[in-house]
Amino acid sequence: MSLKSRIAATIFLVEAILIAVLLLATAAETRESLARHFRATEQTLLQLMGDLSRAAFLTEDYAELQAFIDQAVEHPRIETVVLTDVRGRVVVSTLPNLLGTTLREFTDTEHHHWRLREVRGHSNALGTIAVRFSDAAVVEMYTRIRNGALLIAVIGLVVSSLVGVGVGFLLTRRLERLASAADRVADGDTSIRVDDRGGDEIGRLTRAFSSMVGRLQRRAAYMKRTRDLLIEPTQAMSQGFAVWDADERLVLYNPRFRQLFHEIADDVVSGLPFREFCSLLDPHIRGEAVSEWLCNWDRTGHHAQGVWELRFRDGRWLEIRETRTTAGRTIGIVTDVTSARAQALALVESERRLRAIMDSMFDAMIIVDDNGLIDTLNPAAEAMFGVRTRAVRSRPIGTLLALASDDDRSGTAPPCQAADLKVIQGRPVREMWGRPRRGATFPVEISVSHALLKNGRITIVTARNISERKAAEQQIVYHATHDQLTGLLNRSQFMERLRATIEGSTDAQDQLAVLFLDLDRFKVINDSLGHMMGDALLVAVAKRLRRSLREHDIVARMGGDEFTVALPGIDSEATALRICRKLIETMRAPFVVKGQELHLTTSVGISLYPAHGDSPEMLLRRADTALYRAKAKGKNQYCLFTAGLGGNVDYHVYLENELRQAIELGLLRVVYQPQVELGSGKIIGAEALLRWQHPRLGAVPPKVFIATAEDAGLIGKIGTFVLAQACAQLRRWRESGAGPLRIAVNLSPRQIHDPEWPATVTSCLESAGVPSDCLEFELTENVFIEDDDTTARFVEAMRELSIGLVLDDFGTGFSSLSYLRRYPIRRIKIDRSFVSDIGGGNDGALVRATVAMASCLGIGVIAEGIETRPQWEWLRQHGCPEGQGYLFGMPEEGERLAQRISGIKRHAGQVVAFSASREAFRERAHPVGRDT
Repeated sequence: MSLKSRIAATIFLVEAILIAVLLLATAAETRESLARHFRATEQTLLQLMGDLSRAAFLTEDYAELQAFIDQAVEHPRIETVVLTDVRGRVVVSTLPNLLGTTLREFTDTEHHHWRLREVRGHSNALGTIAVRFSDAAVVEMYTRIRNGALLIAVIGLVVSSLVGVGVGFLLTRRLERLASAADRVADGDTSIRVDDRGGDEIGRLTRAFSSMVGRLQRRAAYMKRTRDLLIEPTQAMSQGFAVWDADERLVLYNPRFRQLFHEIADDVVSGLPFREFCSLLDPHIRGEAVSEWLCNWDRTGHHAQGVWELRFRDGRWLEIRETRTTAGRTIGIVTDVTSARAQALALVESERRLRAIMDSMFDAMIIVDDNGLIDTLNPAAEAMFGVRTRAVRSRPIGTLLALASDDDRSGTAPPCQAADLKVIQGRPVREMWGRPRRGATFPVEISVSHALLKNGRITIVTARNISERKAAEQQIVYHATHDQLTGLLNRSQFMERLRATIEGSTDAQDQLAVLFLDLDRFKVINDSLGHMMGDALLVAVAKRLRRSLREHDIVARMGGDEFTVALPGIDSEATALRICRKLIETMRAPFVVKGQELHLTTSVGISLYPAHGDSPEMLLRRADTALYRAKAKGKNQYCLFTAGLGGNVDYHVYLENELRQAIELGLLRVVYQPQVELGSGKIIGAEALLRWQHPRLGAVPPKVFIATAEDAGLIGKIGTFVLAQACAQLRRWRESGAGPLRIAVNLSPRQIHDPEWPATVTSCLESAGVPSDCLEFELTENVFIEDDDTTARFVEAMRELSIGLVLDDFGTGFSSLSYLRRYPIRRIKIDRSFVSDIGGGNDGALVRATVAMASCLGIGVIAEGIETRPQWEWLRQHGCPEGQGYLFGMPEEGERLAQRISGIKRHAGQVVAFSASREAFRERAHPVGRDT
C-alpha cells in the first residue's frame, strides 16, 4: 500500500472510531436522559391522581375522578388508569368492563409497565391507584434520533475519507519527489538537488537531504583527492610498494617496486599471480628463501605477515615486510638493505678490532651495557681488580668502581651507577675508587665513551690506577704547604689556617692569639758554625715548639729564623701571655745539635683577635709590630700590641675610626665614570666608584680607605651602600629618559664569601625596581684562585639573577683561561697599565691577543684608563668594542652624567672627548685601587 493510501486509510479509521464513540456516548446519554424525564413525569401524574383519588374516597364521589382519568388517557404514554378500594374492587377505570371487578395482579409487558401508588387517609389505606404507561412513543423517538445520527456519521465518514485522500496526495506529492531523488542518489547520482522552500517539516527534511547530498558529493571528491594523494607518494617512495588482492593477484605497485626487481621488471604487470611472481624471481635468489616465502603463504592460508630477506646473486639484499588488511589484501614494502647489511658486517669487524685493542692496552677497560651491567674486562682490568670476567659478568659496575668521597678508603663511598657514567660522559677524566676483589681500595682515573656494536650500544670505561700519582701529588701538596726544612706549615698555609679559624669562630667571646717569634743571635750561630749547623738548629727549634704547644695550635715557619704560632680558643689575654712566657722559658734551655750545645733566646710579638684585628693579615702585621718593639726593648722578651706602637698603626686606627663615623653620618658618596662604545662614542654604561671627602684629610684615596674597610670588617656595609645607591641611580636614569644604561659595581672578596650577599642584591634590585641584567659586578682574578664551593655558589647565584660578571684588571694577576671557560664571565676589563703604553712594546700585542681571544669565546671586552685620542684610535682600530677613561669623562654625580648624555650631540664618524680637569689630575695622583 502506498503512503498516500495509508494516510487516507488512517484518517478514515480514526474518524470512524471517533464518530462511533461519539454516537454511542450520545445515544446512551439521550436514553438515560429520557428515562429520567419519564420517571419524573410518571411520579407527578401518580401524585396528582393519588390526591384526586383520596378526595374521591373520602367523598365517595368518583365522577370527577372518572372524568379526569378519561382525559388523562389522551396522553400518548397513558394507556389505562385503575382505582381499586382496599378490597381490590375496581371503583374507577378507563376501561368500563373492569368496573366492579376485582384486580389482584398487574402484569408488565415489553414497552408497557404499571405504576402503583397507595391512596391513604389520615390513618388508614383507602385504596390503590394503578396507571399503565406505554414506552412506544419513546422508542419511536429514540429510533428517529438514532437513524439521524447514523446518517450524519456516514456522511462524516465519506467526507473524512475524501479529506484523507486529499491530504495524503498533498503530503506525498513532495515526499515522492524526495524519494525519487533518494533513489537517484542511491544509484550514484550525487548531482541531483531537490528544491523545496516550505517552512514545514517536509521542507526541513528536503533541505537536510539536499545538504547531505552536497556533503556526500564533497566527501566523495575529498576521498578521490585523498586516494590520489595516497597513491602519488608511493610513486616517489624510495621503497618498493605492492598490493596483492585476496586472489593473490598484483593489483597495485609503484615504479620503485619494479626497479628493485629489475631482473623480472618486464613481467611485473597488474594481475600477475603471486605464485608466478615467485617462479620468475626464484632463479635470481640465492638459497631457498623464495620457496620458504611461498610455503609461508600456503601455511598461513594466504594471511602472510612478517619480514623476509632475499639475497640476490649479484649481492643485493632486499627486505620485504608484509601486512594483511581487513579486506584480505596483502601489502608488501620492499627495502634495499644492502648498505645496512654492510654496516652490520662492519660493526662485527669493529667489535673484533675493539676487543683486540682492549686486549693489547695497558689501561683497564670495562665494557658496560646500557643498564650499567658489566659485560667484558680486558686483561689489564682483570689484573687491576684481581677478578676474571666471568666472575663479574652481568653484575653492576659498582662492583668494581665507587664514587670518590671524602671518606678516602673507608669503604663508605657509594657504588657507581649507570646514571653516573652518563653524567661523566663528555668530561675528560673523573676520579673514582677502585674496588678490588681483595685488598684496599685504590684511586683510579676513568674516562667514559660509547660505541655501537651488533648487539647494541655499549659504554666503554677506561680506568687507570693513579695511586702513585696521588702519592706524588700529596707529596707536592705537602711541600707546597709545609716548610721543607722543619716540616712546619709555611707562610701561605699558616694564613689559610688562620683565616679558616677566624671564619669558623661563631661565639663573640672567642679569642685567638697570634705570636710572632724571632730567634735572637741565630745569625751569629749560622755564620760561625755554618748553614748545616744552622739548619739543624732550626729543625730542633721546630720540634721543641711543636712539643710545647697544644695539638690544635697552629705552628709555622715564616722564613729564616722567624716562626709564628696561632693559639685558638684562649679565654683571656692573660692566657696568651702565660703561654708566651712558657715558650720563652722553653727556648732558653740549651739545644744539643750534632754533639754541640747551643743556646738561644727568643723575642715574641703578640696580637689578639678580635681586639687587634679580624683578618690574618692585620693580626700578623700587628704581631710583627709588637715583635720589633720587643727586640728594641732588649730581646728575650715578649710584647703585646697596643694602639701606641708606631705612627703607621696610629694612622690606621685613626682612619678606621673616621671611616666608621663617615659610614654612620653618610659622608661617603658614589660617583659614576661613563663607559662608551668606542666605535660611536655612545655612552652605554657607567662604573660606580666610591669617594670619601674627609673634612681634614681631604680626598682620601680609595686604595687607602678600602683596604682599611676590609681590615676593619666594614666592607660589607660599604658594599651594600654602594649597591643601593647604584640601583637607585639606575632607576632615576631610566625615568629621566637617559636610556637603558648598565652599571658596574666593584666587589670585594669578603662580599663574595658573605652568604647573605645574593639576598642583599635581590632586595636592592626589587626596592629600586630595575632589571637585574642592567647590573654588573667587577671582580679581580684573585677571587677565582681559591675556586672553592663559596665562589661557585656565588657565581651560580649571580647567574640565576642574570647579573653579569666582569673580570677586572685582566692580565695583571693570575690570569688563566680556565676562569673564562669555567665561569660565566660576561666581559673582561683590560687593565690601565696595558693601555698607557699601548703604542709600543709588548702591551699592544697583549691587548690584541686579549681582544681576539675574548671574541672567539663570545666574551665582551672593555679597556680602562683611556686618556688620549691616539689610545682611543688604536683600540678602536684593533677591535676593542668598549672603553672608559678620562678622555670620555671623569667620575661625576649621576644627575650630571644624565644631563651630559641628554646634551651631547654626535655626528657620523665624530666622537666628543672630554678633557680632564684639575680634579681629574688630582685623582691621577692617587691611583684608584679596588673601588667598591
